[in-house]
Amino acid sequence: MHNEPAGKFPEKMDNGNPLLSEIFRWVGKMMGLERLDEAARLMLGQRIERARHNKRLTLADLADRAGYDERTIRNVIKGQKTRVGTIEDICKVLEISVTERSSDTADEAHGGYNIQSLS
Repeated sequence: MHNEPAGKFPEKMDNGNPLLSEIFRWVGKMMGLERLDEAARLMLGQRIERARHNKRLTLADLADRAGYDERTIRNVIKGQKTRVGTIEDICKVLEISVTERSSDTADEAHGGYNIQSLS
């Protein structure tokens, strides 16, 4: 379903410029996006799921807008290993940062819990 080559950002980000696309990809690598451990992937999946619910999007809606199938979206939400570009595309649709930790989620050293789970 995703028609753009791997590593290509949406036109609005790189204006079709392959050099800008490669720069964005390199920045993602330098920020450690390709080396997310399991706990980080699970936390990111929770943030993605929360953002999806906040925007009242179904899995099908998010998949369609991001250009992937629902299975891919479910895999990302479950914290399975995924291409960096896939995660970036999904986060762009949801207007969330890939690397920014949510302020309502404790880090792993503090139990990794979510404030909503305490309510």
